[in-house]
Amino acid sequence: MLQAVRFGAAFITGLVLMWLFPALCTVSVGEGIEALKTGGIGLLTVIALPMLASIAAITIVGIPMALVGFAL
Repeated sequence: MLQAVRFGAAFITGLVLMWLFPALCTVSVGEGIEALKTGGIGLLTVIALPMLASIAAITIVGIPMALVGFAL
């Protein structure tokens, strides 16, 4: 039951966001090359962020940044 409530809340939130920001509804990827570029950047981010957070965790100053990086 709780999952159905969450799903309904997410659906209503999406409808409200579409109503508030109609420009988001018209976004298109275009050609396949653009989609591959976007996917490649996302994959690079998913791989690089934990590595950079691990390197930052070596120093005392970098520990808070590493914790935020791991949370993201």
